[in-house]
Amino acid sequence: MNIHNPSKQIYRILLVLFVGIAVFAALKNWFMPTADMPMVSYPVKSYNNFLIFKYSFKHIISESPLYLWNKDECYDLFKYTPTFALFFGLFSWGGDFVGLLLWSLINSLLPFYAILKLVGTIRQRIFGFSILLMGESLTSLLNSQSNGVILGLMILSLASFQKGRDYSAVSYILMCAFIKVFGILLFALYWFRREKLKQVVPFAFLLGLVLLLLPVLLVDFDYLKEQYYSWINLLSRDSSRFVKYSVMGWIQNWFHFVPNKLILLSIGLILQFLFVFTSKNPSKTEIIQWGALWLVWSVIFNHMAESAIFVIAIGGMMVYGLLQPQLSKADYFIWLLVIFFTILGPTDIYPVSWRIWIVESAQLKVFPVMLFWIYATYTLNLTGIKKAA
Repeated sequence: MNIHNPSKQIYRILLVLFVGIAVFAALKNWFMPTADMPMVSYPVKSYNNFLIFKYSFKHIISESPLYLWNKDECYDLFKYTPTFALFFGLFSWGGDFVGLLLWSLINSLLPFYAILKLVGTIRQRIFGFSILLMGESLTSLLNSQSNGVILGLMILSLASFQKGRDYSAVSYILMCAFIKVFGILLFALYWFRREKLKQVVPFAFLLGLVLLLLPVLLVDFDYLKEQYYSWINLLSRDSSRFVKYSVMGWIQNWFHFVPNKLILLSIGLILQFLFVFTSKNPSKTEIIQWGALWLVWSVIFNHMAESAIFVIAIGGMMVYGLLQPQLSKADYFIWLLVIFFTILGPTDIYPVSWRIWIVESAQLKVFPVMLFWIYATYTLNLTGIKKAA
C-alpha cells in the first residue's frame, strides 16, 4: 500500500478512521466523569453541548422560550437559530447515546465527504492532511459541538462553486449560516462570478426566507418571531464578553493591550479582500483557495473563538494545501507549528501546566493559524500581481 498514490483502499481506511474517531468521542463523552459547574446544583455531563441542542428541539416544539436558561436541564444557553433547533429533532428522538453517536458521526464524516467532492486536489496529500484534520476534529467532537457540520457545509459550498453549481453552493452557504452566521462570508466568492448574481440573489432570498420560516410548520408565527427577537438580543449582549483564542487574544496576551474590535476587524477584512484587487484574472483554483482562507479568517478574527472551533480553520488550511501546486519550506514549517501547538496543544500529550501555557497564556493555538493566513494571503496576492504584470 502506497500512501503517495491514493487509491480506493486508502479512502476506505480513512473512512474507517473517521468513523472510528466519532465512535471513540461518543463513547468517551458517554463514560467521562461529570463535572461540577457554577450556578447549577447537579453534575454536568461532558456531552452538555449535545444536551443543549437536544433540549432546544423539545423547547421549540412545545413553544417554550429557546433562549432562557433552564438550569434543571443542562448547563449554559442555547445560542443557535430556531431553524437549527428544529433540525436537531433528527438527533433527539432516541436515547441520548444514540443521538450523541449519530451527531458525532455526521460531524466527523461530513468534512471528509466534502473534501472528496473538490476538484483538482493533489490526491497524494489527502491521507496526511486527513490525519491532521482528524486530530483537530477530535477536540471538537469531544465538545459535542456543531463545527464539523459547519466545516462540511462550507467545503461543500466551495466544491459546488468550483463546479459551477450555484444553486447548490448557495444552499450550502445558507444552511451553514442558519447554524452559525459567519457561513454567509462565502457569498464573497460571487465577487468573481458577478454575472450569476441575477439568478443567485433571488434564489438566496427565497431559500433564506424558507429556512427562516421553516419552524412555522410546527409552531405559531408569533412565537417564532419572538424567538428571533430573543436570539438577536442574546447575540448582541453576548458579543463583547470574552476574548479567547483569536488575533485579538494574541495581541492582548503578547502586547498587553486590547485593540478596538471594529478597527481590528476592518483591517482583517481589508487584508482578506486584497486578493480581489490584486488578481486581474484569477484561476478557479485560486478563487477556491481564497474561499478556503475565509474559513481560516472566520476563526482567527472571531474574538470569542474556542478551541473546538479550530477544526474549521484546519479544514480551510487543508483545502488550501490540497489545491496548492507545490508546498514550500515555509508551508512545511507552519504546518509543523500547527501540529505541535494548534492540534496537539490542548491534548494530553502535554502536562496540564504546559497545555494552559500553550493554549491560553501564550496563545500558541491560534498563532500558527495566523501565520498560515498571513503567508497564504501574501502568496495569493503575489501570484495575482505577477500575473497582472
